[in-house]
Amino acid sequence: EWETEANYFRAAFLLNDQKVFAYYSVDGELISIARYISSLQLPINLFTNLKNDYSKYWISDLFEVSNSNGVHYYVTLENADTKLVMQSSNGGGWLSYSKSKKI
Repeated sequence: EWETEANYFRAAFLLNDQKVFAYYSVDGELISIARYISSLQLPINLFTNLKNDYSKYWISDLFEVSNSNGVHYYVTLENADTKLVMQSSNGGGWLSYSKSKKI
């Protein structure tokens, strides 16, 4: 499936039964590739950090983005009151990307 946005194109397809998204510039240059993953597909240090430091949250979204700057992970963690989005670049620790209170 192809989608056209103002400044990029997105291709969605299945690769080994996994949904993958490829983003291209309007000039046809590959910008990044993204895919949803399970927590078991994270590097072990990131998986362990989530289990140890965020055990009171559940994972509602987790995806991996590969681009010219490396591999990045984004995880959305939730509990009854709070929604956290954390980001990790190239296997480094988790950094807060955004935090919001649930209404």
